[in-house]
Amino acid sequence: MKRIVIKENKILLIVGIIDALFFGFCLIFSIIDAISSHDLVQIVLCGVIFGSFTFLGIGLILDALLRCIVITQKECYSRSFYGVKKYFNYTDISYCLMNIKNNYIQYCLYCSNHQKLASFEDNMIGSKDLISHFMKHNIPIQKKYSHTFQTEKTKTSMRSHGNSLNQQQMKKRLRILKIICVVLMLVSLFYFNHSIKLMIYLIIPLIWYGLYIYFYPTMFFDTSSESSYLGFPYIIVGIDIIVLLKLSYMANIQNMSCFFWMIAIITIVLFVPFLIVYHHSKKLTRLLGVVMALMVYSFVSCYSWNWLFCKDIIHEQVQVVDFKEIHTTKGGSSYYLYIDTSQQKHVKLECSKNIYENAKQTHHVVLCQRKSIFDISYWNVHL
Repeated sequence: MKRIVIKENKILLIVGIIDALFFGFCLIFSIIDAISSHDLVQIVLCGVIFGSFTFLGIGLILDALLRCIVITQKECYSRSFYGVKKYFNYTDISYCLMNIKNNYIQYCLYCSNHQKLASFEDNMIGSKDLISHFMKHNIPIQKKYSHTFQTEKTKTSMRSHGNSLNQQQMKKRLRILKIICVVLMLVSLFYFNHSIKLMIYLIIPLIWYGLYIYFYPTMFFDTSSESSYLGFPYIIVGIDIIVLLKLSYMANIQNMSCFFWMIAIITIVLFVPFLIVYHHSKKLTRLLGVVMALMVYSFVSCYSWNWLFCKDIIHEQVQVVDFKEIHTTKGGSSYYLYIDTSQQKHVKLECSKNIYENAKQTHHVVLCQRKSIFDISYWNVHL
């Protein structure tokens, strides 16, 4: 027989890399900021939140790179995500048990005394090759349905034609919704003011997350969508998140501990609806994928939510006492002003190049202090 290798889908590796890089950067940045401001609460909070998801990303990378099952006529073994191999003989495989749970299928290989040799999922690369090999060589494949799947299967058989029509109608409606979202995103960039722009970019991901919850588990955004008839708009939501991140540039947040507490609260609030429907599937990667996505959205959107709910806006003309320009290795630059306010001395704030050049001439800028109803303050400077 030919050598069959079963390994994780490449999407898992991509998700792990993005997660490790994003939360690793957030961890380093937040810890440096906390140390400079001597904020022990921020150090602990950021270390726990961002550190956990950084290690989670590393775990996903290891899982994608190391976890596999190799089947040959001479030697067979399964390797876990931490690199430990478990060897067995090809002749030891007595039958394959197919566990079907909604849209999630797991295969388990057993020997004659019902001892499990290895397990893998249907979305893993090479799984179909091994199942085809078993069918050709008359190795039994036993099917086992979960109770919820069997119930759903019975209901589906009674209304299959109606479901087919509904699926086609829903696909069309979702395509129209995608077009509306794209048009709103483009129009808001050029014609709407800052507040309306923030509202549009905040609401669009929430709309799609609500649809994901409503159609769960038939709308996936963790692995391949082969078993789903509804697709999640990765590109639209991804661009939306990037724009939100860009709009929050140079926010100059003053109380970072409150900011990170709010990120944690937003994540928990958004996670509760998914937790309610999650019992329909026990696939851990989907749970982790949703949590990571919610963490990213919460981190990026926290600035915008506070901006929209500002209760106090105070302007004060302040003196610029020092300047700092930092050049990056990619050719870009960051500009910082050190100002003296009525509350603090030598406060470091990031600004645009235009404000930086003008401040060098006048040595004065206007400090805009915004404070939201969530007790988070933003300090920005303008001319």
